[in-house]
Amino acid sequence: MRRRQWIAVAVVALGSLGAAGSLALGATKPKPAPTPVQLYRTYCGVCHAFAPAASAGFGSSKKSGLGTDGGPSFNQLRIPYAYTIQAITEPTGGHERVRLKVTPKQLTKIATYLAAATKQNPLPAMPTDG
Repeated sequence: MRRRQWIAVAVVALGSLGAAGSLALGATKPKPAPTPVQLYRTYCGVCHAFAPAASAGFGSSKKSGLGTDGGPSFNQLRIPYAYTIQAITEPTGGHERVRLKVTPKQLTKIATYLAAATKQNPLPAMPTDG
């Protein structure tokens, strides 16, 4: 009889450890990486309208915002990958704050997404002097 009680206690204890272990593992589960659309909306969509990313693009009046003025809409522009990289990494027309916040990996994802999503647009984007 004592042996059965001991086995029952052991089973309950192991079950509790298993449940606690799965809770602990679930608590440390990393957040999924943001999608390219989410990155666009965070770093570009505040200023640049782009319908496929559902961004209105009219600037931000927040002190910590990325930009106060709206930029050109990308709905008709064809934006090459290299142009996005250049526009953010070189001091160009209000992108200084973006450059300080976006990581190189995030910028690569945004540039790849924007180049693919605007590939069929009729107007080529042209560099500006800021």
